[in-house]
Order: sequence, then C-alpha cells, then structure tokens
Amino acid sequence: MRYTLRLKMLVALLPLVAVGVIALAALTYFSASKASEQAFAKTIEQKLQRTRLELSTWVGNRVRDAEILATAPAVRLALYINKPSMAQKQLESFSKLSPMYENVFLANLDGTLVADIKGGAAAGVDLDTLEAFAANAEHARKGEMWISPASKSPVTGEISVLLTYPVYKEDKLVGFVGLPFYLSAFSKDFLKGQTVGETGYLTMVDHTAMLLSHPNPKHIMSTAFRETNFGKALQAQESGSIDYVFGGVDKRMYWLSDPTTQWRVIAMLSTSDFFIESRKLAGQILLFSVVILLLLGGMIILVTTRLTAPIRFATTVMEAVGHGRLQDRIASSQSDEVGMLSR
Repeated sequence: MRYTLRLKMLVALLPLVAVGVIALAALTYFSASKASEQAFAKTIEQKLQRTRLELSTWVGNRVRDAEILATAPAVRLALYINKPSMAQKQLESFSKLSPMYENVFLANLDGTLVADIKGGAAAGVDLDTLEAFAANAEHARKGEMWISPASKSPVTGEISVLLTYPVYKEDKLVGFVGLPFYLSAFSKDFLKGQTVGETGYLTMVDHTAMLLSHPNPKHIMSTAFRETNFGKALQAQESGSIDYVFGGVDKRMYWLSDPTTQWRVIAMLSTSDFFIESRKLAGQILLFSVVILLLLGGMIILVTTRLTAPIRFATTVMEAVGHGRLQDRIASSQSDEVGMLSR
C-alpha cells in the first residue's frame, strides 16, 4: 500500500484528535457526574430538613395546645380545689376547637384521670399502672412536659402518643392535662406519597428505631430495624447517613432528629438513583463527542486535501516531464510555501 502525504497526515492527526476528544469527554463526565451526585444528595438533605422542620412545628403545635389548656383558669381551679367537673365545659370546648385528639383529660398528681371529654369514661384510670404512660405521670409530678413512646390506641388501634403538661395554680403544681394524638395525622399530611429519587421514600422511627410511619402500613410499629447495622446507626446518632445492603440491593439512608421527641425522619433509597442523571449525562457526552469527532475529522480531511492537492498535482507534472511531456505546466495561485514550490 502506498502511503501518500495526505494519508500520512490523516493517520498522524486523526488518532491524536480522537484521543484528545475522548480524554476531554471523560474528564467532563467524571467532573459533571460527581457534581450531579453531590447536588442530588444536597436535594435529599434539604427535603429532610424541611420535613424535620414540619415535624418540629407539628409537635410544637400539640405542645402549645396542651399549654393553652393547662393555663386555662377553669382547669387550674378545678384541679386546685379537686372539683374536676368545673372544667368539663372547658374540656369539651377545647375538643371542638382541636378535634385531632383522641381524648382530652385532666389528672391529679397521683396519676389518676379525673375528667375527660368522654363524659368521665376514663375517670379512675391510673397512668402509673400503664407501662406505656407511667413515665408521663412521673414527669408530670416533676413539673415537666412529656411525650410518651408510640403505642396502639386501645380504642381505635391507631398509632398514638400521649402528651402530658403540668398544671400550676398560684405557683403550686396541682395536676396535669393529657392529650393523646395520632401520628397518622402527620404521616398523612407530610410523609405519605413523598418520593426520593425514583425508588426512595420518606419514613419515620422513634429513637429506638421502631417504625412510626411507612408506605406499607403493615410495617408500622415494627422493630425489625433495631438489630440491623443501619438501625444501630439510627439509635446511636441523631443525624447522619449510611450505605447498606438490603434484599441484595445497595441502598443509602439519610436521617435527621426532631429535638423534642427524638423521632428520626428518614429518607431511604437505592444508590442506583444517584447515577440516573450520570447515565443520562454519559449518553449526552457520548453523542456530543461523536459529533465533535466527525466535525474535526471532516475538517482535517478537508484541510489535508487542500494542503496536499497542489503537491499531488506538481508530482503528476514532474512525472510527465520525466516522460518527455515538456508542455505540461504547474498552475498555482497560492502565495504560501506550497504555492512557491509548485511554481
């Protein structure tokens, strides 16, 4: 095979251009994909922060309701003189304004319920004898607000917690108010239907890694997380992230804690979600690189053709002269070195 000057130039230039374009494409991909993954992680963290703020606000509103009820004059006086019936209208009025509560009750410092919105149906119940709520009575006697661990309501079967708030009269602790409320209200308004990437979702656990919310209701109240590596991380740290394998799938979890309840708001998703945009980017860069290669290849062919054409013509004329055809002439209008050589 005869290697002409044009072919030699193409063989020398095209691989260099191809290597350069591929190297530039690879550098662009790795830089852009890393930035894309960091931006996706930032989006998840911002979503978690927003949800944690919504949880803190939602719990804060429940605490504010309890404080309003605990400072109502009728409630204070009723517990102070031990005549709970005096606060019945106050409880009923409060319940109408705040219908999200399962019950609203008053209790004395012994932990015994003395009035509620259900006509005294719960009167006489001693919280000290109920494992889930004994801590409420204990903290109330210390003058502290307290939110119980989540448990199933004995009435409705829904997941609820009990918020208790101390009641003072003339600087004397006289009892406490109780507001049991459902966690499903928060899940419905702020967690249900929330997606993270293509496969992820938001959920919530308490500080012991018991599920308080989940897209599949069957998992609520499950403690299966506790002994897993990510469940132990949830219990040990108030916020963070961890990579783990579940069901043979690589996953990643982010979480933040509410300062009042220590409940963890969680984002769980497959790590493959982080590379969706990277894969799209890879396809775009590949297409762009092919277009650039074709354009540069065409330009190189055009330039080398234009550059070597006068030389090829001069070579043809010189061969003709060598065979005795002296009438052949080289016509060139170029003023560069190639044109001067041709003349």
